[in-house]
Amino acid sequence: MSTVAITGSTGFIGQSLIPKLLATGHSVKALVRSSHHTLPAAVQPIIGTLHDSQSLRALVQDADTVIHLAGATAALSEAEFFATNASGTTQLVDVLESQRPIARLIHISSLAAREPHLSSYAASKKAAEDVVTSSKLSWTIVRPPAVYGPRDRELKPLWQALSKGILPRIGPCDAHFSLLHVEDLADALETLLRPSNLDYGLHALFEIDDGYEDLAGYGYRWTTLTDIGSTHFNRSIRVLPCPTLLLGALGHVSDWLAQWQGVPRVFGRGKVSEMTHVNWVSERSKAINYAVWSPKRRLHDTLS
Repeated sequence: MSTVAITGSTGFIGQSLIPKLLATGHSVKALVRSSHHTLPAAVQPIIGTLHDSQSLRALVQDADTVIHLAGATAALSEAEFFATNASGTTQLVDVLESQRPIARLIHISSLAAREPHLSSYAASKKAAEDVVTSSKLSWTIVRPPAVYGPRDRELKPLWQALSKGILPRIGPCDAHFSLLHVEDLADALETLLRPSNLDYGLHALFEIDDGYEDLAGYGYRWTTLTDIGSTHFNRSIRVLPCPTLLLGALGHVSDWLAQWQGVPRVFGRGKVSEMTHVNWVSERSKAINYAVWSPKRRLHDTLS
């Protein structure tokens, strides 16, 4: 098959993607910060960061495709978000254009990039997309929604609370949102590498999710989670609304603690702005053609 180079290989998505690529016959090279990171024996590790041009040149050498997963979800400032998400992407694109211009770049963004005004994270992800789209490369951008799975830390507390009969409603009661299981995201990325799909999605932006739909339309709602939790765990679910003012205050405190401790936190005022946005449903017009890829898992299939 082909040689695939990956950034962010040891992260949540990378841990599901790499075994899938190896199982389908691809050779894999992975950018890692140190030799202490554990990777499958068949993976060629490249020690370095997105700001190390020499490491990036070694990463992209002979690569047919580069899957750019690396990114910051927490930072102490807007400048830090942009340094990793935008400047890091710029560095990778520059190396690809000069060293391996024939390689395809699959850039994993975020649905948050659709609303860059909400947070520094969202703005930095949109800036990274702009770097990719203005390049001379053969690129594809994938915007996942909230991604969950066995190793996910961010949504795990929500599913644990639901299993105990409690649903913290974070955001407006009429909010609707998409979800995607990490194995389905890995399947989608692997599908784009198949010989029959090498030209599919070039210079295209995809918003993908698990395709959930009910009488109210596409995407999940808080009432959907209540119904799924009640059925799956065979118990009544108590909804606990979290007032926006309270969330804002907690976000402010979290930001202050992060600055005081010098340790970035995912939850802060920016994340509150994202969480209280009413519409995080992937656009159907930007979906991957179901003849190419379709999701196999939905929340009610995977909660356990």
